Amino acid sequence: MNNTYLELNTLIAGFRLSCQTEAKSPVTTEWYESSLKRFRRYLVDSQMPTHLFSIDRSIGSRSRSSICA
Repeated sequence: MNNTYLELNTLIAGFRLSCQTEAKSPVTTEWYESSLKRFRRYLVDSQMPTHLFSIDRSIGSRSRSSICA
């Protein structure tokens, strides 16, 4: 699989399409997308990766380091 498909921006767009396909309310779909984009912005602002397989490891290590500080 091409790693480009695992970037958070690409996954958010796919999730939006999935919500539309499932006929979720446009307001619900927008709320989900907005929340996911805020999460992505948090990662970028914190200089953390936005690739799917790197997110949990990065957040986990950052949480452990802040607890130990």
